[in-house]
Amino acid sequence: MAQQGQEASSQIHGSPLSIGLDPFCFRQFDDPKYPGTRIPMEKDAFMEKLHEVLACERPKLVPGYAPFCKHIFVDNFTDARVSTLPINEDNKKLIRTGYLARRPEELAVLSRWLPASLVRDQLIRAKYLDLILYSREQVAKENAAMAKIDITEIDPSAPEWFLISIKAQNEPFELPMNPITIMRNALIEEGGSGVAIDRGAYAQSVEYWSKHVVVQEDEA
Repeated sequence: MAQQGQEASSQIHGSPLSIGLDPFCFRQFDDPKYPGTRIPMEKDAFMEKLHEVLACERPKLVPGYAPFCKHIFVDNFTDARVSTLPINEDNKKLIRTGYLARRPEELAVLSRWLPASLVRDQLIRAKYLDLILYSREQVAKENAAMAKIDITEIDPSAPEWFLISIKAQNEPFELPMNPITIMRNALIEEGGSGVAIDRGAYAQSVEYWSKHVVVQEDEA
């Protein structure tokens, strides 16, 4: 997940957790065509507000799909809207497909989405933010794998955790990741985390994503 060649920004100081914003997450703030949760705030302002939330509420770290992955669930302090809708008879004919890559160094995969212009009135402000964190050791491991180099040293001054993804949703618990993300995660050299496929988790993912679709802004 982590992105090489850039420094993470906006480390949270003085909060119970040491968290930096990983460049992999920048696209959720900067890319208007991002297929998923868009955060309508400046990155530094978001991290400053997150610092306040963590200091006041001290939310728990919830285990993720691997030991290096954790979740924090907080009330949505942004104007971010839900970016996934249930598939129904009205919208299934509007679904688009195409080959998309998350970033230039990754391979494009077959994807499907609803054009935001056709369903914008259904995209309500989300109740919660699911903040997905990776450990600094995992970020260093993935960066090295993508660059095809060996890890020489992990910077002890780096944040203990990096925010690699944000999901705006109405549920205060983890929703299944996309099946292709589970498959990609098994291939660390192709941008994944190096975690083998859990067939049970994959089946749950297929069940969820056969009934839901992500919303993406229309191509210019």
